[in-house]
Amino acid sequence: GGKITLNWAATQYATKYKVYYGTGRGQYSRTIDVPGGVTAMAKTIEGLANGVKYYFAVTALSDKNQETGYSNEVSLTPLDTIAPAKPAVSGTGGVGSGGPQSNGEIALYWSPVPDAISYIAYLGTRPRTGNEEYLSSRLVTTTPAANQPNTVFTSLNPGTTYYLAVRSVDIYGNKSDYSTEI
Repeated sequence: GGKITLNWAATQYATKYKVYYGTGRGQYSRTIDVPGGVTAMAKTIEGLANGVKYYFAVTALSDKNQETGYSNEVSLTPLDTIAPAKPAVSGTGGVGSGGPQSNGEIALYWSPVPDAISYIAYLGTRPRTGNEEYLSSRLVTTTPAANQPNTVFTSLNPGTTYYLAVRSVDIYGNKSDYSTEI
């Protein structure tokens, strides 16, 4: 799940704080107690739904449990920024032996990656280095199936060496690193 971190200045005489939050303005369905601090306060709240807007307010409590009014309300939306794993790739039709079969095709296979909703298959005529892009790419939105190619590059020149790689993509558009090039 998602998470956010709230920061605020400590209040004089506060021994603890309460963080109030929910998914509607002024509609706080959850609270978290936070011990008091000296100058700066921070609290990371985990287990939130990515892409959902949350509203937060903080109160301070004295050693007699007297609670202040709410701070100003802030709204934050946690987003997933973690890329899925890179797929393990294999191929047939000349992969690893210099080029496509005489029919001009290279079939590319990979196993499903958790959290991936699509894949990008890449084809080039030289190894990828640095930020260099491949000659061709295609989006593949089908789920990888056992013993079935995930994509087939066609109309390739027999005798030409091709380099292939795949990246997985999650629902938030995060892309994995390139797979090992084959």
